[in-house]
Amino acid sequence: MNPRIHPLARLDQRRQFEYLRKVHVGSGTLQKFIDAIREAKKKIGDNPQTWSFVPGSKRVRHVQVPTFRMQVFYIITPDEVPFILEIAGPGAEPRWRERL
Repeated sequence: MNPRIHPLARLDQRRQFEYLRKVHVGSGTLQKFIDAIREAKKKIGDNPQTWSFVPGSKRVRHVQVPTFRMQVFYIITPDEVPFILEIAGPGAEPRWRERL
């Protein structure tokens, strides 16, 4: 199942991609970033109930993207479709609460 993505989470992803490009990483690293995000989305879509809840929440779950020190925060909607709230880069203050 493909998760749905909050428009601001798409923007999070784009900003992180642009940041990596700005710091002059090679195209190989940019492709690894794209692949890592795709893999996180696949993990969420394939097994949405598997991943841990965020501490202090009984609704929001998260998947780690260790290669880029990122986290993908999501919920499972009433129709059982995962909905990605945020793709948080390193050092970013989580904003998923604002997107619920």
